[in-house]
Amino acid sequence: MSMDVIAYQCHLGGLGYYQLRRKDGTLAIDGIPGPSTQWAIRKFQVEHQKRPDGSLLDPDGCWGPATEAALRQVIGTNEPPQVTTPRVWASREDFRCKCGGRYCNGFPAEPHQKTIDLLNAFGEHFGKKPVIHSGLRCAQHNANTPGASPNSKHKSGMAVDFHIDGISPEKLRDYGETLMPDWGGLGIYPWGIHMDDRQVKGRWDLR
Repeated sequence: MSMDVIAYQCHLGGLGYYQLRRKDGTLAIDGIPGPSTQWAIRKFQVEHQKRPDGSLLDPDGCWGPATEAALRQVIGTNEPPQVTTPRVWASREDFRCKCGGRYCNGFPAEPHQKTIDLLNAFGEHFGKKPVIHSGLRCAQHNANTPGASPNSKHKSGMAVDFHIDGISPEKLRDYGETLMPDWGGLGIYPWGIHMDDRQVKGRWDLR
C-alpha cells in the first residue's frame, strides 16, 4: 500500500528532512504537499540519489514510486536523523515594508509562513538568495506604489516580488509553476516575478 502525504511527512520528519513546525515547536504534519514538503522530498532525493542497484533518483521534489521505495529502504536500515540545518534563504526580516519607517514600523502584518517557505524553495532550488523588491507594504506605501491594487496581497503578507541574480524571469516563473501548479499567483515582469499564496490560480505576463 502506497504512503499517503501524512505518512511520508512523518518519515521525512523523523529523518530530519521535513522541518515545518507549528508555533508550539511540533512538526506540522498536515497532509498538505506544499513547498516545505517538496523541499524535504528534494533534499532526501539529493542525499540518496544513487541507489544500491545503480539507479538514480530524479531530485525533482515530487513524490513517486522510486522515491517511496528509497525512503522505505532507508527506514529499514535505521538511518540516523540528519543533523544538518537547512540553509535559510529568506526570513521574516526580508519582508520588511520598504516605506523606510515613514508610515509604519516595517511590519504592518506578519508575512505568511507559506510565502516564506515558497521563497526558501526558490533559494534552495537555484542555490542563490532571492533579492526582494517588495514584500510587506503598509497601506500608505501600497497606495504610493505605481500600479498596486488597493487589495494587494502585499498588505497582508501573502505576496513577494523578487529576482535571483543570474536567473531569468522565465526560469523563475517556470519553477514557480512546479510549486503552485493549480493555485497561487504568479506574475512575470522584466525584472523578475511576483508570487503570492492565494488559494485560486492567477497568472499574468507584464514583460
